[in-house]
Parts: sequence; structure tokens; C-alpha cells
Amino acid sequence: MPKFDLSINGVTGDVAAPREAWGGELPPTGSYEGVLKILSVDVISQTGGSKYAGQPKLRVGVELRNTKDGKYDGYLAWGNLNLIDPGIPFVNQFLLALTDGSDAQFEKIKKAFYVAKPNTDERKKHILKIGAWNVNSPEGELPIKVSLTNKPFYNTKTQQTTDQVRVEAYLVSEMAVKRSGGSAAPAEEPVEEETSSVEVDADYDDDDDLLGDDE
Repeated sequence: MPKFDLSINGVTGDVAAPREAWGGELPPTGSYEGVLKILSVDVISQTGGSKYAGQPKLRVGVELRNTKDGKYDGYLAWGNLNLIDPGIPFVNQFLLALTDGSDAQFEKIKKAFYVAKPNTDERKKHILKIGAWNVNSPEGELPIKVSLTNKPFYNTKTQQTTDQVRVEAYLVSEMAVKRSGGSAAPAEEPVEEETSSVEVDADYDDDDDLLGDDE
């Protein structure tokens, strides 16, 4: 009987860590403490017609922690950060959120990210370190705070409206401040949307967020 010829050999390969789907209520709009669980490398979508299509971006997964009554603990909130010139302020907002809010740490992490460059895994998919910051994606534990929005969006393909949670801003975590013994910088206000349309393209990525909009 003919055999299917495989081009790979996974006998000694690793097993991908499974992640259970979120089955609870979606968190409402608000600010939440959490940890940076995932920081992976991706590219800006080719389907949106953006002039930046194909340029690199970061996919950010923040696992919520210490929510009220633990109701949303474990929820993984997603955001994107486009690594292009117009996206620099948002990337810097994210980098600041990984620090204790001090100018010294902010300058240190910016140099580690832009000059020394982050360390990745062998596949160049997950970021493991940014200077002294151990990201350890996809099993990270760095404290971070996020501002989330929960809004209804209409999918033109399914013709259905569903609630969608997106990262609106990255904030300095109180947990990071306590660890350093410092004091946080003033909290940054959530970034306002440039458009208020609730209709999304059929190819819209549910994990895309305002800070990393491909267009």
C-alpha cells in the first residue's frame, strides 16, 4: 500500500502548549492589570490595501490578572503594534508600560529594543528578551496594565454583530512599580479612535487592535 511521504520528522519534536478558549463573559471597557504572556513577530496584512503591507508588526497577548472577584482572570487580550514610523509613539507607549515608569528604565528599554534589538527564539517568532526584560513569550510573566475597549462590531461576511475586546492603550503596571520600589509616571489616557465606524471588513482579524491597525 502506498505511503504518504512526509518532509518532516517530529519524533523528537516538542509539543505545542495548548490554550483553552475563553468561555466566560467578555471583560467590559476599562483598565486591567495583567502579564505580558505573548509577544510574537508577524507582518502587516496584505488584504487591507495598506501601503505598509508586509512590514513587520508585533502581536501582543496580555493575560488579565487580579480582576474584580477574579471574574476575568486568565482572559487573553490581544493587540498589535506596527513597526513603522507612524507606529513609533504606540510602540514607545508599550515599552514604557513594561517599566516602572521612570525615565531611567524607559531610556534603557528603548535602547535595548531599537539599538541592541530583542532576542527571539530559533524560529524568530517569539520574543524572549528585550535587554534586561525577560519577555519569555509565549509563557511570559512581565507585569503590564492595559486599557481595553469592548464594542459591538458588524462583520460584513457573516452579517452578524458581535462584541469585540481590543487593547486601546498600554499603561504602567502597579505591580512593576512595587517590584522596583519606585513610583509610576502619570497614567496615559487611552488613545481615541480616529474613526467611529462599527462595520468591519469580511477579512477583519478579530485580534487586531486600534494601536496596530494595518491601514
